[in-house]
Amino acid sequence: MVSELATSVVPRSKCLKGVRSLNRGLLGLYPIIALAIVWELVARYSDVSAVLLPPFSSTVLKFFDMILAGDLLNDLGVTALRAAAGLVLALVSGTLVGLLMARLRALRWFFEPIIAIGLPTPTIMLLPAFLIWFGIGSWSKILLTAVTCFFPVALSAYSGAVSVDEKLLWSAQSLGSNPKDLLQKVIFPASLSYIFAGTRVAVPLAVIITILSEMIAGGGGLGAQLTESYRFLDSTAEYATLIMILIFGYLLDQLLLFALKRFAPWTSGVQ
Repeated sequence: MVSELATSVVPRSKCLKGVRSLNRGLLGLYPIIALAIVWELVARYSDVSAVLLPPFSSTVLKFFDMILAGDLLNDLGVTALRAAAGLVLALVSGTLVGLLMARLRALRWFFEPIIAIGLPTPTIMLLPAFLIWFGIGSWSKILLTAVTCFFPVALSAYSGAVSVDEKLLWSAQSLGSNPKDLLQKVIFPASLSYIFAGTRVAVPLAVIITILSEMIAGGGGLGAQLTESYRFLDSTAEYATLIMILIFGYLLDQLLLFALKRFAPWTSGVQ
């Protein structure tokens, strides 16, 4: 009797937990729904020209038309590949440099002024030079994205490495850990929460710089689609592309959160 009661209570508690999670998710959609309603009403019943602000319903229809035609998905794939490639390059190089800066004084002396100058600099101004050096194809956009994202990742990795408890380092050294093991097995895991915080800063930067580069230099992608829609005064296509960019940025951030919860659950509390 007790076992039957227990088995009936457990699924019910899981269902209640699922309902609460669903309610929290739906609650987050209310502002978006309200914004869509206001958009539709303003576009249809105000004096604003449809060229400036097409109705939300027309934009959604155009959004699905562009998806079915394959244009928007192709542009999304190009932009996603460039942003992801630049972000990966920045994560690898920035993490390595940041961790080594905490251990090597010469490296810290070299990179500290570079990071201090590069972090607040709008790196999009380097695009003309990158176009001259690497051409108008994908490499110029990927490398500019990597340079932009390098600075927050390197600074976060360095901050995490210098905050590692000295007692933890002494304990590892007393057990015979060499500098390589110390970096891989002690400093890097202890710095993951900081690296994750820097990565969350770098992700939107990767999307922004990639799309800006495409808007200026062309070569396909969502940024080039935005520029083309503007040139032909196709405002519905322009707003449909903007919706795709918003969805892409949100999903990328959620993918990062999922990866951290899956592979580094002890850092999931960092937001």
